Amino acid sequence: MEDLLEMLEYIQPKTEEEINEHFEILKQLAKKRGNYYGMSKDSLPDELIPYLLDFEERQWIKFYGDDRRGITIPDYLRDWHTPEEAVEHVIEEMEEAYLTGDYQKALGSRWHPNFNFPSNELANEYYRLKSQAFDIYAQKLVSEQKALDYFMNNESIRGTRMNRFSEQLEKDVVKVASEEIRLITDFNDMKDYFDTHAFFCGISKHSYRPEIKVVTATRLVLAALCEATESKDIAYILSYTGGSWTGLNSKYKIVYPSNWDFNRVFDEMSTPEAMAVIESEMQRLQRLNTHKRS
Repeated sequence: MEDLLEMLEYIQPKTEEEINEHFEILKQLAKKRGNYYGMSKDSLPDELIPYLLDFEERQWIKFYGDDRRGITIPDYLRDWHTPEEAVEHVIEEMEEAYLTGDYQKALGSRWHPNFNFPSNELANEYYRLKSQAFDIYAQKLVSEQKALDYFMNNESIRGTRMNRFSEQLEKDVVKVASEEIRLITDFNDMKDYFDTHAFFCGISKHSYRPEIKVVTATRLVLAALCEATESKDIAYILSYTGGSWTGLNSKYKIVYPSNWDFNRVFDEMSTPEAMAVIESEMQRLQRLNTHKRS
């Protein structure tokens, strides 16, 4: 009976003006939802259901799925946000989050508002503007001296503790880095520090190659570090960071432990296997440098 009533709604005569008006409603609904690929028929307002076959007949929508419960609008018919419009919506939510004390959301931690765009260029511009907006709120949090207290006193917002610098040698590196980090109070300067520095964490016993870690820090971590002055607090905050490995010949300025001596360590590790790897690495770097010059 319900299917029959739905079918009767479909076949009721409609004017072109009504069809156009309701298609505009559908386009605006898709726009409000970020213009994702498709929408579930079940999520549409009741007033649109009788018009779907009319839209399909005019090739304004396509049904997908075996049960035809999903619909999508062709790209050329969508009403797209400009990157600026999309970011305005994001900023409204950021402002509300900041005012209610949800600084994690205001800084973009675990919140990634996405909008689709008709080209990669527009999408990249949106990501750039969105990143700038999050940075502004991070700067605001630091200027109001709220970041460190928020990070330290809210366990749920810190994420997973990685203990990235757990060995004694790595702890020594953090001590050296903290002397520089504690002097940085500007958010952009702190961001630049981690964009340009990596941390030496020893030499692998298996490959005899240096282990160098690059830290990936969230805006909330960077903001908290801007306020931290104690080495123990800096080390604690850094224990919640992610990261990756890099090499000696990377773009980063490498932070070494205090009194670090490469020659001494190589002498101590100068087994035939270790020296063979070191020689191979030196030859590889020489080839790279020769290639760059040519």
